[in-house]
Amino acid sequence: MAEVAAAAGVHQTTVSLALRGHSRIPAATRERIRAVADKLGYRPNPLVSALISERRRKNHPGYGSTIAFLTSHETRELWHKSYNYSRLYQRLGQEAEALGYRIEPFWIRDPAISPSRLRQIFLARGIRSIIVAPFLWREAATSLRS
Repeated sequence: MAEVAAAAGVHQTTVSLALRGHSRIPAATRERIRAVADKLGYRPNPLVSALISERRRKNHPGYGSTIAFLTSHETRELWHKSYNYSRLYQRLGQEAEALGYRIEPFWIRDPAISPSRLRQIFLARGIRSIIVAPFLWREAATSLRS
């Protein structure tokens, strides 16, 4: 971003705002900065973008990142009914919080969310760690038969 700013003759903050399409930067300036960025081959670092996005969020101050907790039960909420699964989730949440993370459950059988959409969600939220909850024996047996 510093190279783009130097080449465009503006401050790095202006580049950042322009590349995010902020209305404080005139449209002509945004287009000029985008052209300079494209010419230089600038690509935002998704890890830095995720970190900055998290730091700007007011409702989750103090945590560094989210860890996905993937479940594969027959229904979205079925894992909550298992003492072992709910206890595992609770304990993982406590440990994650102590380290500056949080745990968020995701149901991989959700018909409304394709694998590619789930990937997009993980990338957009900066989720780089995934815990796959153990499969129930009958689920594993059913999967093996299919």
